[in-house]
Amino acid sequence: MNMSQPSRQRCLRTAELLLGMTLVPPSAEVWQAFTAVLASKYAPSTVKTYLIDASYAVRILWPEDDWAWLVAQLRNRKRQAAPDSSTDIARASWPAAWEAAWQAAVAPPDGASRRRRLRRIYRSGDAEAAAAQTDGESRGDHNRSPRRWSPPFRRRVIRGANSYLTFLRADGRALEVTRANIDGYVGELETRGLSDHSIAMHIEEIALLMKTVVAPQEDWSWLQGFAEALKAAAKTRRGKAARIVSVSDLTALAETMMAEARAGVGGVQDAIRFRDGLLIGYLALMGNRLRNISEMALGTTVETQGETIRVTFEGTKNGSRWSAPWPAKFEQAFWDYVTVYRPLLGPQDDALWTARDGFGMTYGALSRRIGDITFARIGRRVSPHLFRDCIATQAQRISPEAVRPAAKLLGHSERVLDLHYGHAECVEASKALEGVIGAMVPPRLSRRVR
Repeated sequence: MNMSQPSRQRCLRTAELLLGMTLVPPSAEVWQAFTAVLASKYAPSTVKTYLIDASYAVRILWPEDDWAWLVAQLRNRKRQAAPDSSTDIARASWPAAWEAAWQAAVAPPDGASRRRRLRRIYRSGDAEAAAAQTDGESRGDHNRSPRRWSPPFRRRVIRGANSYLTFLRADGRALEVTRANIDGYVGELETRGLSDHSIAMHIEEIALLMKTVVAPQEDWSWLQGFAEALKAAAKTRRGKAARIVSVSDLTALAETMMAEARAGVGGVQDAIRFRDGLLIGYLALMGNRLRNISEMALGTTVETQGETIRVTFEGTKNGSRWSAPWPAKFEQAFWDYVTVYRPLLGPQDDALWTARDGFGMTYGALSRRIGDITFARIGRRVSPHLFRDCIATQAQRISPEAVRPAAKLLGHSERVLDLHYGHAECVEASKALEGVIGAMVPPRLSRRVR
């Protein structure tokens, strides 16, 4: 197992602690006792590091033994250590009326209700209206009924409601949505140092909850209008166009990082650098959302057949299936990563983007890593979602004909692409695509609406 010198020394220190308890391959009981000893001396984060290092040590000391039970135990420990995202627990402090409304809103429709809805559509004969409604629902959670919200979107709305309720209780206010309470809440968010855009998102979450779940019969246009006004003002001040980076610059960064890794000594640091370069290159050419990036796994979402590599996501933000070949520009880099560099990280599962501990990188870890690298290397913090803006902007800058395939690649209609990602007029003419669009939009791209 190839390791850097600091990692090797850390593993040796951990091995000494473990060998103080046993000179034979540790059983599950011995490992549990070892974990208890560590927990009595160190903080949880330090215990986690020691256990990971110990798992490397036992596989080095006793490579012939089956350590599948240890891998499974570490994986379970990692899951248990993650913050509880259960929406049921998160809503424990909600008013009873809010909770009852939520349960009713997210419950699946019974057969009779569905049949009545279908009869109404059939009798109305308004096929265009029905199609428009379906099309609108496919464009994102905001336009769907609560029962069709994705789990991440449900958690977002719940977190927004919890934040608002926490403020009301701390300030001794009634647990209701009024203009006075909203004004006070906005003031509280400002004192926390939140940006205008973040405040707008908080208000939007409350407006969405009230108009679709808690009290849809009431008029919440004043609250929704306030949220939209805040978003518009924040967008004007934010100046996203100034943060756009050309696709060619991002792919050049990816190639540079992978070249540096190839020129290294072949240790863990080189594997991490190569992984980061490939990740940035893939994002720059494909622009998948971060949730899907975090779900990429060999054999499932990323399949290989001979020399063909294909990426498939059964569920995207708009509820569609997305499938495309791996970008040809980085095909060889993919094989190098899978066969040479990824094994150096000691993968414990099938996740494509393996972290230092051997497990797949989480949503948050991927976001932070990409932002930190782009800021350090090119002087701008390019978030994973901003990669989508970069792709759309360069497509618009090249020609109108490039918008359609770019929209298909990003999972948008042309109208939505122009509405949300139209920054091309602010990009210097010297940042033209330089032929990247040809590599960016792969052939045989398919999307099938469920």
